[in-house]
Amino acid sequence: MKLNAGIFALVAMLPCVLPGYAAAQSSAPIAFEVLEIANAAQEQEDASRPINSQLPANARSPQGIPANFDEVEPNNTAAQATPLPGNAARVTANIFVNGDVDFWSFSGTAGDRIYAATMTSRSSNGSVDSTLDLIASDGSTVIETDLNDGTFGSTSSSIAGATLPATGNYYLRVTHASATNQLRPYDLYFQLRSGAPAAETEPNDTFPGEALPAGGWVSGSTSATTDADLYSLNLNAGDTVFISVDLDPERDTVEWNAQTGLGAFGAPPLFLVANDAGAATPDSEAFFTTVETAGTYGALIGIPAAGTTFGTYHASISVFPRVAEGVNCTTYTSTNVPVVIASGAAGIVTSTLTIPGNPRIADVDVSVNLTHNFMVDLDVQLTAPGGNTVGLFSDIGSATAGVQTTMNTTFDDEAAIPPLFTVINGNRVAPEFNYRLSWFDGQAAGGTWTLTVRDDAAGDGGNLNAWSMMVCEPPPPPTCAPGFVAQTVYSTDFEADDGGFTHSGMADEWALGLPATVATTTTNPVAGFTTCNSGTNCWKTDLTGTYNASSTQDLLSPNINLAGLSAPVIVTWAQRYQMESASYDHLFIDYQQAGGATPVRLFEWLDATMTDGPGNPVVNIPASSGWSSRSARVDSLAGLNTELLFHVDSDSSVNFGGLAIDDVTITACRALSADLQITKTDGVTSAIPGGSVTYTITASNAGPDPVTGATVADTFPAALTCTWTCAGAGGGTCAAGPVSGNINDTVNLPAGGSVIYTATCAISASATGTLSNTATVAAAGGITDPTPGNNSATDVDTLLAPANVSGTKTVTGSFLPGSAISYTIVLTNSGSGAQQDNPGNEFTDILPANLTLVSATASSGTAVASIGTNTVTWNGTIAAAASVTVTINATINPMASGIITNQGTINYDGDGDGTNESTRTTDDPGTATAGDPTGFGVLTISIPVPMLNWIGLALLSLLVAGFALRQRNT
Repeated sequence: MKLNAGIFALVAMLPCVLPGYAAAQSSAPIAFEVLEIANAAQEQEDASRPINSQLPANARSPQGIPANFDEVEPNNTAAQATPLPGNAARVTANIFVNGDVDFWSFSGTAGDRIYAATMTSRSSNGSVDSTLDLIASDGSTVIETDLNDGTFGSTSSSIAGATLPATGNYYLRVTHASATNQLRPYDLYFQLRSGAPAAETEPNDTFPGEALPAGGWVSGSTSATTDADLYSLNLNAGDTVFISVDLDPERDTVEWNAQTGLGAFGAPPLFLVANDAGAATPDSEAFFTTVETAGTYGALIGIPAAGTTFGTYHASISVFPRVAEGVNCTTYTSTNVPVVIASGAAGIVTSTLTIPGNPRIADVDVSVNLTHNFMVDLDVQLTAPGGNTVGLFSDIGSATAGVQTTMNTTFDDEAAIPPLFTVINGNRVAPEFNYRLSWFDGQAAGGTWTLTVRDDAAGDGGNLNAWSMMVCEPPPPPTCAPGFVAQTVYSTDFEADDGGFTHSGMADEWALGLPATVATTTTNPVAGFTTCNSGTNCWKTDLTGTYNASSTQDLLSPNINLAGLSAPVIVTWAQRYQMESASYDHLFIDYQQAGGATPVRLFEWLDATMTDGPGNPVVNIPASSGWSSRSARVDSLAGLNTELLFHVDSDSSVNFGGLAIDDVTITACRALSADLQITKTDGVTSAIPGGSVTYTITASNAGPDPVTGATVADTFPAALTCTWTCAGAGGGTCAAGPVSGNINDTVNLPAGGSVIYTATCAISASATGTLSNTATVAAAGGITDPTPGNNSATDVDTLLAPANVSGTKTVTGSFLPGSAISYTIVLTNSGSGAQQDNPGNEFTDILPANLTLVSATASSGTAVASIGTNTVTWNGTIAAAASVTVTINATINPMASGIITNQGTINYDGDGDGTNESTRTTDDPGTATAGDPTGFGVLTISIPVPMLNWIGLALLSLLVAGFALRQRNT
């Protein structure tokens, strides 16, 4: 596009030299390049065609504009104002649709001063006329307003030094000067200043000037045409500078016409300056630029050429560091250079650059280094590997042969201004208002890129010395909160079917298939659409041509139910488009509740017509966005029944390739769910103190989700001393061991996996009661367990109290045949538990045949004498440390002789389980041998017995008794 179709005409190298600079430098003096205003041609061009007065009602969404903007709609009132971050901000927004109002809020204290300005030169509809108001805390009272004090563009707005009357919340309001026009986009710069500015230090008119005071706020004055105040500052590559100058800081209506700018740029070095005479008091100036290289720069406040007024000023100088629009930013440099731009004939030269791999573009900047004797002859376009072309610039720079013949700049959508100055050497610029590098966003960058340079006219030449691209990739998608996992709620690539999508509207031409739109280079060039993002089926507004005129076309997804799901909710889709200016044709993508409520704007077309007409003669080139993968968050719709809407509408003429859609996916977060469970057993129901038990503990995950970092714990009772080992199954992992002590293990349990612990534990001999042991399993990270009741398991064993019953057995009597004897059995329990009256006999004594059972008694319990079987039994309880005495009376058979021995059998509960499993025999305590039977000898006398008198009989009885006693003790 030639200069007469642009916003500004530029006058470079005005004969205004900084005093003292020539003496301080060996190079030529620095001059000024002044930005003057001549935008009537552009205003006329834009006004030559009616603008749609209003979009359909659903064209506005509560979330407003595309994700790469800072504005949050609706912000049409003070109550809805978008907060400005901190005391300094640079935000990008749109006045769209017609009559839109943007409110921005901030807080300040009494006496604070406000410096704010709009930069409207990038507005894609050409009209740059903004109104900026500083609004009081009530949301309606205007403290200060400005319509035309800005210079970028000619009718942009600038407020500098307005004072806040009281502490509170305040607002900046931005509108288009006309209720039937738009700003697409504008940049709002804001700086809040507290306290007082630092006074200038004279002399400060030698480049680069006095050091800018900390904070960047200075006060000064001019007194002569030769008085130019300079403030030096060190900048990094990509820094953006906002200079705002208050020309009536006293607010006494005494003001003067000043220019402000930054330098030095280009060769010979120039200060880039802006000057607007101002239409109403208080006057101010605003300047913006982005620097290409790091270094020391000078900020200028001075008198324009032929200026005759002087005065005081307050200058606020703010620096905004470059912020990458993405991650993994990599610069790729062309090796297909240098390329000669031949003199003597108009022509086209190309250079290629190959990007390896397949990085996805979140943002791309293009750096160009070339020389040409007549810069405005050049038009340059960039073509992606997929074939779509986007213009970088057309006819910019110096229109004077041999002046400012070097271009060394980066084209960056985020740069402060488009190429408004003839100097494009050392300053970073945005593409012109009708171009956007963002049309490459989302595309795959891998492959060969082509830079095309067109020389409009013969007679001048140069060289393309170097060019490069910096590609920043999208950041990783947001992740779900701990305890949640991403779930694909809906996904389609349209290969098998239409994905459930439906379409409707006036002159609707949405169709599913393989696009076959042929590229044209007519007056309204159409981009070729011949592929889908994947496969061979995708939706397009017209598979074989342009979208219809006077159409309203909606493509609507089926219902997508997000019930039970939470943020982040992410919509991803692939798109390709070519549209006429948003002044006439519209494209937006909304995610909304089923039926259309609460829409969230995912993407909105707000740019200029996607065509390029470079060259001489003009070549009509269709610009377009290539197939790109897009994503947007719609967290406000979590839990709702939703749908995805793709909308295109058009006016009555000039239609282009339209919109194509493919590969739609919606994901949201669901709570992680894992049915963790644990079992524990030692295989017995009772245990014996002093013994041992072996536990098997199994923790498992029945799914559906894996659990990483779950905890298995078992604090063993004090009565146990344990050592454990662990083995995993089904992918489960745990500490192998052996480990002594309690279990407190971090494990991983995939769905279907388990970990098995084997714990061998010794029981304290003094343990009593029951042995209760609980193991637990718990998920990490807030994972939901649908059945928490099985997350613990307890094994309970009765701790048995064993008895230990022993017995002694003694015998008394005369031991003569036919005489009576008596056995005394003492049963003693030395165990820790009582001997209970368990099933069966606790004591049994079967007398030998030489004896005849007479009776049996016991000190407790029940002694039974079974005369017929010569058997004595005893049943009863013997407490721990207690004894029972059983007495058995019998007679020695008359024919008995020799030694008679006898042992009773004791049956007792040696393990405390309620049964008499242990057996022991009685012991004769009178012998040294343990566990022996009790015996006695039967006294027999084989001599004739004479007839004795009573004295003789008495002596005989004493003899027999003595013999019996002797026998008992042998």
